Amino acid sequence: GNVQRNWSTLLPLVRPFAGRTTQRILAFPEYLTTSFSRMLRKHRTNRSPMMPCAVEYLTAPANVIPIGRSVGLHGRKLSRLTSIRKGFPVYVWPVSPSIERAVLNAGLSALTDDSNPEMTWLPGGGPRWTQPATLPLDAEQSKQLERATKENHRNVLDVLKNEAIPWMECDVSRKRELLSFWRNKWQWSQTVDDLLSFEENNGSMPWELVRMVGHRGAGKSKRPVL
Repeated sequence: GNVQRNWSTLLPLVRPFAGRTTQRILAFPEYLTTSFSRMLRKHRTNRSPMMPCAVEYLTAPANVIPIGRSVGLHGRKLSRLTSIRKGFPVYVWPVSPSIERAVLNAGLSALTDDSNPEMTWLPGGGPRWTQPATLPLDAEQSKQLERATKENHRNVLDVLKNEAIPWMECDVSRKRELLSFWRNKWQWSQTVDDLLSFEENNGSMPWELVRMVGHRGAGKSKRPVL
């Protein structure tokens, strides 16, 4: 029917037995035959609210292993990813600081391996904004963040934290502005009205909003693939 689940299945399946190496060996055949687009179709068919995605699907060399067209965080592979998703929420795990910015800029939510609040500048360069959903930035504020240098980024972060309005305090006009910005940037299929209706009916922000989530296991919990 039209009932949407409030949970999602982790694919490829990790068997709840044996050691880490054995688990990965057992999961490999499913990983090989499950491309990103095929996995996404399964979640859409199951009416999942979002799709958990192992980072291997997005980073070389593991992202070229699954049979089918590969996706990634840069260039044509990123364009393909955006086109395939059409805004379907994807949670990537585990995300290291070195690729955190690329994951968020791709419109994907990140389960971070390092939630240390003292880290304000990322290893690959660029300031760290850890609240993209709860303290969202509009188009102009996002440009300010992008222009920040290592020398002035702390001041830029302080200014933006003071200027940005928490999502739960935004009025409808502000939410429309933010949703329109993100929808155009990441080619969401849902309309702004659809997204606002979801929040009104469910009492929570739309799944499409890009989030950063602290990963309690810090990357040590069981992983489905390589």
